[in-house]
Amino acid sequence: MVLLFLPVLIAGCQQSEELFDHSFLTFEEVFQNSVEPKLPSFASSSTPPAFKRGSFSSPEEGVIRGGFYILYPGDALNKTLPEDAAVKGVYLITYEKIEGGVRLKNVSLSTEDSDAQIRDLRLQLSGKEMEMVPLELGEEQDIVLDRELLGKSYQTDSFPSGLWLRGTFVYEGKEYEILGIDL
Repeated sequence: MVLLFLPVLIAGCQQSEELFDHSFLTFEEVFQNSVEPKLPSFASSSTPPAFKRGSFSSPEEGVIRGGFYILYPGDALNKTLPEDAAVKGVYLITYEKIEGGVRLKNVSLSTEDSDAQIRDLRLQLSGKEMEMVPLELGEEQDIVLDRELLGKSYQTDSFPSGLWLRGTFVYEGKEYEILGIDL
């Protein structure tokens, strides 16, 4: 009799876990024709290591889909194709509207394996503690956020999520800080 109840108990526990959305855009979908994009949903920096981030908000679904890439130090955004980047990744942020703003529910992040030497890659979360979540290249990771952003609206393509990628890129014996890649 006990054996019959065990599968029911296990199935009940699995249903209570929050499911993560993995309906990512592909890297190619985010960055098609992006050597010279003039779209408001892209952000970039040419400070070594240069990076580009593209995001697409879907208020109807309560998700933000995007991707990012980091170039090898010395490579230029206007001369290097996204597929030649040192680090590539895609992400999906889920959120819900609340009175006076939004609540970020979770983020799923997937990065490709890379020969780049990146140390201490992490996701910095907004808040008083500025919590850091370690990340691994080549892995898909799911992070529960449950953070309120009052006064924010995701009705436009440009938004401050309060999530940043950070780390150290080691290239030819020099260290370059990865700062300010906001998702």
